[in-house]
Amino acid sequence: MQKSDIITYYLNNVLFSDNIYGIYNASLYFFNKKPALLTVDEAAMLVGLIQLPNKYNPYKNLAEATIRRDIVLKAMYKNNFLTHDELEIYRNIKLENKLKKNVIFQNTSYYNPYLDLIDTKTKYKSNRELNILVGDYNKTSVSNTTSVLESVGLNVTIANSGIEIIERIKNNERYDLIISNNIYNTGHCDGPETLMRLREIENFNIPVIVLTVSKGKRDMFVNGYGFDEYMEKILTQEKIKETLPRIFKNLEFTKIESNKSE
Repeated sequence: MQKSDIITYYLNNVLFSDNIYGIYNASLYFFNKKPALLTVDEAAMLVGLIQLPNKYNPYKNLAEATIRRDIVLKAMYKNNFLTHDELEIYRNIKLENKLKKNVIFQNTSYYNPYLDLIDTKTKYKSNRELNILVGDYNKTSVSNTTSVLESVGLNVTIANSGIEIIERIKNNERYDLIISNNIYNTGHCDGPETLMRLREIENFNIPVIVLTVSKGKRDMFVNGYGFDEYMEKILTQEKIKETLPRIFKNLEFTKIESNKSE
């Protein structure tokens, strides 16, 4: 993987605050335009935002966001990407005059990629009892994941960060499977680092599945990072029924027929 590929992957998946993932969504959310149409000052604001997404969110902390944008612009000047005159022009642009949400974000304070409801009315039971530790920090994502797992007859415990997953395992809590988010905004420990630190624990042998918004990246996560399996968000019953039997031999899910009164 080339450096440019790593940067592209990162920008397409990183959190930009308010549950906005990826540079494309962030461009629409903050400036109502595609990334290719961003001006230098707009791009500088987004780049600066990544370090501390909540602190530098201009909808919440305009002054902090402006200061952070100007730091990025000054770094660009020092590295000869801007002239001094260009630096002054961009620094004097009022950020509040640039902010504009795309219409898809107008009726909510954040873009929620889980707004499409997942049908969990159909219930299944598995032929073995499994206790699943799920690592995720986003309330809507957690709700979706929990509902789907429980709808197929699995027991769920939630950890809000990679650090909490590690602490629970070190405290000898027993689980059959760990499903870890790829990116966390708390705990300062992303999915691959969480996996690495788990495997440093003596006698650790619990399979770990990564749950991610990264599409079509199974080879990278399984053969590259070493996860036991890979699932894409949004989680569905079909993904569970397809993926978990790869981990647990002879695992089966049987549909529970509803008893409707005539």
